[in-house]
Amino acid sequence: MHLTPSSSAYIENMWGWTADHDLDGNQMQTISTGRGFLIEATSATWLHGTASEHNTLYQYDLNNAQNIFVGMQQSETPYWQGVGSPSLAPSPWTPLSNYADPDFSNCPGGDEQCRMAWFQIVRNSKNLFIYGSGFWTFFNNNFGDCQRSAGGGVCQTNAVDVSGTSGLHWFGINTKSNLNVIRDNGTTLVTQNNNPGSWGACVGAFLTDS
Repeated sequence: MHLTPSSSAYIENMWGWTADHDLDGNQMQTISTGRGFLIEATSATWLHGTASEHNTLYQYDLNNAQNIFVGMQQSETPYWQGVGSPSLAPSPWTPLSNYADPDFSNCPGGDEQCRMAWFQIVRNSKNLFIYGSGFWTFFNNNFGDCQRSAGGGVCQTNAVDVSGTSGLHWFGINTKSNLNVIRDNGTTLVTQNNNPGSWGACVGAFLTDS
């Protein structure tokens, strides 16, 4: 879903889901789609009750976006990513700058829990209002062993990346099994360890860039 700079949309109750696991049995499969919501709209735009799940690079990417309302959003990482994964992000995709793709240069080359899809990227955007986010990591390589690991229930290193943004008003951020909840301009500001609650972390408000 690409909301272009000239667009203005109202989207309600939309579930963008990649079927990267078998719902009817226990057959292992690896299906990869590159991207979820690329939001570059600058006119008034509303996303209410949306979900973006199992995309390889990111679930939501707000890039040079303005005047956006997001309410009740939900995401999951691809089940096949993580420790033991058949490929590490951005693989099997090649990041494209014209689609504002992340290149995962913040991660060491072989870091399996770092090279997993971002839940939300917010880059060079302003006048954003986000209420109620649920970002869940359940598996590494289709197995839930990461939840019982020595890492204390850490299945993924990073959840959200914010940079070059102003006027960000974000309330109700909930994550599951993510070590770093929010990375802001290259610095980790919010962690699961410092904000325990919900399934992993629970943040009432993030207003640093408001």
